[in-house]
Amino acid sequence: MPLIPGFKSDRQRDCFQAVSTLYQRGGPLARACGASLRTGGACRQLALAGEGRCLRHGGPDAARRFRDRQLAGLKTGSVAPEVFAHAEAKRARNALVYRWTKDPRLPGQTVDLGADEATFAGAVRGFGVDVDALFPALADWLRWRWLRHQKDRTDEGRWRRAVKHDLPCRIEAAAAAVRWADLGGQDKRTCAGRALKAALRAGGQPDRAVAPVRGPAALSPLPVQPWTARTTAEGWKRRLPDQVKPKPGPPEPPRSVGRPRAVPDTPDELEAWAGLLRGVEPQVRAMFDTIARQEDRLRFLRDLAEYARAPNDAGARTRWMWWVMTKRQI
Repeated sequence: MPLIPGFKSDRQRDCFQAVSTLYQRGGPLARACGASLRTGGACRQLALAGEGRCLRHGGPDAARRFRDRQLAGLKTGSVAPEVFAHAEAKRARNALVYRWTKDPRLPGQTVDLGADEATFAGAVRGFGVDVDALFPALADWLRWRWLRHQKDRTDEGRWRRAVKHDLPCRIEAAAAAVRWADLGGQDKRTCAGRALKAALRAGGQPDRAVAPVRGPAALSPLPVQPWTARTTAEGWKRRLPDQVKPKPGPPEPPRSVGRPRAVPDTPDELEAWAGLLRGVEPQVRAMFDTIARQEDRLRFLRDLAEYARAPNDAGARTRWMWWVMTKRQI
């Protein structure tokens, strides 16, 4: 009998919708990401299918696995081509935005105004800004601001603040990124990267006479002292002499496997152990006499009794051989 898609009754649809709200975003049973945010809270975005984090906090590996699952679903028909194309466009946009953080001069755009491009250029020209003179990253950001504050809704205050205040700040940050890209994109976390960053903050300019290279050699001379390793040993653990470690003490006897003894030894057990000790060889009694602590003596008698009762038991034989090897050396 073929399966009929859809709900079978209005009651089934109402129950499904009532329960589905518990698993939607913000619901008590939703699989939230839970990543720690800079604000001190936790991320409430839905976790990816098969992952513990959302697309933003899952990292590149989680995003790659998510794309592989989407591609597999596209081949089997569980993912529509429109959904996969939309996800691919979003991934391409995120990759371009990330590359713009390294070099805002890279060509590309994430929004197409179409017939409104001339209107946008005229609106920007009214503030004395030439769109063609901006970096592609800044022009794309300005198109989004115009689309949100002039096309979708009219908000003159935000549009003016974006052009007059936010755009100059972004132009300055983009110029710093371009200077850093001209130096080869040195990692700012390294020693050479920190020296480059300090020199740029102090007003240094890249040497345009030679090709950009990595390291402080690409900067003109400045009154900024580059990072150098200290020659004194004060405060450096790696330059201090090794400390003499104390000699390890005698090894502890092996503990019995399982739950520790909860009740003390009964008088009958002590009497049985005493009789066992009187009947053993003199070497065993000499081993018992060398033990100082009362707890260790009781443990010695207990291990001796277990070994005498079950000599083929691996645990009892191991514990008794430890006493033999230790006390013979003494």
